[in-house]
Amino acid sequence: MPNTDHSVPFWSQAANHFKNMPNVIFDLFNEPYPDRTSGNDAWRCFRDGGSCPGINFNVAGYQTLVNTVRNTGAKNVVMIGGLSYSNDLSQWLSYKPNDPLNQLAASTHIYNFNYCSYGSCWENQLFPVSKQVPLIVGEFGENDCQGGFVNSLSQWFLGQGQYSYHGYRISHLAWTWNTWDCKSGPAVITNYDGTCTNNFGCTVKNLFESTPITFAKTHQSHSHPNLETNKSKNQKDRKHEKDRINNNNHGYNKTNGSGQNCTNSTTH
Repeated sequence: MPNTDHSVPFWSQAANHFKNMPNVIFDLFNEPYPDRTSGNDAWRCFRDGGSCPGINFNVAGYQTLVNTVRNTGAKNVVMIGGLSYSNDLSQWLSYKPNDPLNQLAASTHIYNFNYCSYGSCWENQLFPVSKQVPLIVGEFGENDCQGGFVNSLSQWFLGQGQYSYHGYRISHLAWTWNTWDCKSGPAVITNYDGTCTNNFGCTVKNLFESTPITFAKTHQSHSHPNLETNKSKNQKDRKHEKDRINNNNHGYNKTNGSGQNCTNSTTH
């Protein structure tokens, strides 16, 4: 979990630096894990911070971090994960921080070895969140070097097959743009020239190449103006970007706040 000593001054400095770049999204803390506390104490710690049972430092809750960002004048979209390394969003809506600009996006990480790794969990936990705020699958993958899990998951976040009633896509980023053995951790490439790992990496590559670069429907209850910034320019650039992706044989590269690399997909 973030602490008050370092995380708060970091986000004050970072938000102030990037506040005039509305295309930069702030991922406030990668894979929070307040779960060593129990029950609602974990969600309270998540939002409110302070002294949390089982954690031996003063926690900077997400409300504090959102306030820190907004106090700089930054209007950037802010990503907020859930419990259990961002895999648990079961009470995200009940404990989401207050944002005066209403510019929050929920973030989840989904792997084949997570608890929430099957369709009914995605429908019960994640889909209700996606109807209220933009939802970003900030990481997804599988550690068996296969592609079956990704195929199943992609049906869900693309709103296809049995999930076609969704009506809009959910943004998604694959883990990871590294060349290690995919059995030791999900890896989409065997070489930095973009050669995909058999099954898993090539499944992800085919997913990105077959997915049109489009803007999803705006949620009815939120305008999310920063997510629409430079929309007309981006629409003109979509064909160029798709050609670039296909020519390079891989998706975008993205580095999150913890310095980890992952591949990017459509923007919500």
